[in-house]
Amino acid sequence: MMNLSIIGSGNVGKHFVRLVENSENLNIIQWLSRSESSYQKIKTTSDFKNIKKADVYLFCVSDKSIHEASIKLNLTNQLIVHTSGINQFNVLCNNNRRGVFYPLQTFSKQNKTQELEIPMCIETEYKKDMKLLIDLCKCLNLKYYEINHEKRKILHLAAVFSNNFSNHLYSIAHKITKKNNIDFDILKPLIQETANKILLLEPTKAQTGPARRNDTDTINDHLKLLKNDDYKNLYKTFTQLIRDENKL
Repeated sequence: MMNLSIIGSGNVGKHFVRLVENSENLNIIQWLSRSESSYQKIKTTSDFKNIKKADVYLFCVSDKSIHEASIKLNLTNQLIVHTSGINQFNVLCNNNRRGVFYPLQTFSKQNKTQELEIPMCIETEYKKDMKLLIDLCKCLNLKYYEINHEKRKILHLAAVFSNNFSNHLYSIAHKITKKNNIDFDILKPLIQETANKILLLEPTKAQTGPARRNDTDTINDHLKLLKNDDYKNLYKTFTQLIRDENKL
């Protein structure tokens, strides 16, 4: 049985708690948070002075809080890992063996953890600790990738484009439909099919639309409809990028 200590009670921390609860080979020995809260049967504690012995200490805190939290635990020669996509493991207190346990997924309160596919990007300061993180992934039934900091940063950048930026485009589409008294739900099957396509095709091969067809009449009509200058400039930028890519 592997014992875990989870630090942080935000969305990431709560999802890892749920994952551990469904594993027969893992046990949460302690759940620490600056503010005490509870999730089902497990309660957090804000008593950072009373640290229990664990095999892995998992820091599920904001990027800016990682170093401070790792010092607060006052540990020595323990395996401590953070879940950040952009930070190196050396942001953690150097009194310990350090690593990264980064879940490449978006988490929210509405997520059902058991239904999420969560690729894990793992890295350790010392080779001997890699097996422990691999075993942890296996116990959680998560696919894992041994990825160094430089590649993880690139993955994090790609994730921002594919998740954060695309979601903002959905937000713009929602505002456009709402302003014109159109039900946004009409677009949801299209959004779903667009996501499904890239499971089978490279994104460039799945590209459709007026920019892909170089349909200047439709493009000009769309630009006339857009009253927001920021949206209009965004439309022009994406149109040009798609056109340029099709020339390659």
